[in-house]
Amino acid sequence: MNAIRQAKKQKGIVDITDPQYRMDTDQDRYYLWFNENGSATIMNDKDKNTIFKIADAKNLEDVIK
Repeated sequence: MNAIRQAKKQKGIVDITDPQYRMDTDQDRYYLWFNENGSATIMNDKDKNTIFKIADAKNLEDVIK
């Protein structure tokens, strides 16, 4: 949850591939992509026009995988 809370909103138009992962919480659904540089991109299903960058996603990736 900390990784999601600390993600930084990205400017621009969202044009992204199908997500690698889907995470469901009690209230929301998120789509997640891990990048080769150790960062990740996350999108809330309720707002598909906005993505957020998680700068250091190694711990999150370890938990997900």
